[in-house]
Amino acid sequence: MEVSIFTRKMEMTPRLREYVERKVEKLDRYLPSIEEARVELKVENTRSADHSQVAQLTVR
Repeated sequence: MEVSIFTRKMEMTPRLREYVERKVEKLDRYLPSIEEARVELKVENTRSADHSQVAQLTVR
């Protein structure tokens, strides 16, 4: 499975990249036919600081 990770308004650290890749690889247990996974991590301006970080996953 090919994993692509993109960030917006935040820094991609090696530790964060490893964490995301490890979590996405676990999807292979449930959906073995996944060829590609695209992860978008971003920080949005919201009124609530608790909901400002967003992770979006798209699989094919």
